[in-house]
Amino acid sequence: MSSILLVDSSVWIDHHRSRLAPALLQRLTRAMQDDRAALAPMIWLELVVGFRSPEEREHLENIRAATRWIEPPDDLWERAAGHAAVLHAAGVVLRMPDLLILTMAEATDSRLLHCDKDFDRALKLKRFARLRVE
Repeated sequence: MSSILLVDSSVWIDHHRSRLAPALLQRLTRAMQDDRAALAPMIWLELVVGFRSPEEREHLENIRAATRWIEPPDDLWERAAGHAAVLHAAGVVLRMPDLLILTMAEATDSRLLHCDKDFDRALKLKRFARLRVE
């Protein structure tokens, strides 16, 4: 398992609002210092849509500069469809952006740093447990 942390928009939003739990802030800070914090296109787009003010846009540029960019694999959509079936069978439903983010973490062998209860439910499943940040 990679030591790369795919950082979800929920973390960046709470970080921007100074509401990030201390343990998550410590993990995020350490990952950025060690060049292990990653950003993917679907997370970037969530942030672009939500961060509108000049201050937020500046924060967005800082996020982009402080993280490594990872591209989705060509088969991301097919993987996501398979993951949706596994999740649905277990009674877990993710919104499409979260499903893509979970799939991105799995496909790139990254751990998922988040503060989103929907991901908590998905990461409890054996299939996705390796993506948890311990």
